[in-house]
Amino acid sequence: MKKARQVCRELTLGIVIWAAPVTLALLLITSWDLAVIPGVFVGSAGAAGIVYHMYHSLDIALDLPPGKARVRTQLAALKRLLAMGVLIAFSMLYSQYINPGGVIFGLFGIKVSALMYPKLHPRVEAYRKKKK
Repeated sequence: MKKARQVCRELTLGIVIWAAPVTLALLLITSWDLAVIPGVFVGSAGAAGIVYHMYHSLDIALDLPPGKARVRTQLAALKRLLAMGVLIAFSMLYSQYINPGGVIFGLFGIKVSALMYPKLHPRVEAYRKKKK
C-alpha cells in the first residue's frame, strides 16, 4: 500500500499544480470576479478528497472477498459522484461567493492530474532521490 499512498500524494500534487493556472485563467476570463478563487479552491479540495476516498476505499476493498469488494467499490463510486454533485449544487446556490465554473474546473483536476502523472512521477522520484 506504500506505492498506492505515494500515487495518492502525487495525484494531489497534480491537482494543486492544475489549480494555479486555472485560477489565473478564470480570473482573466471573468474580469477579475474574485468568486473564482474560492470556487477553484473548493473544487480542488473536493478533488483531493475524492482521490483520498478512492485510495481509502480501494484499500478496504482489497481485503474483502470478490463479490463484496465489487459492491463496496460501486457504492464508493456512487458516494464520490454524489459528493461532486453536492459541491456543484452548493456552488450554484451560493454563486455570488463560490463560482460554479471554478468548482467544475477544480474537480477536473482529478482527470488532469491522472493525465499529468506519467510526466510528474519521474520528476518526483528524482527529487526524492536527490533529497536523500
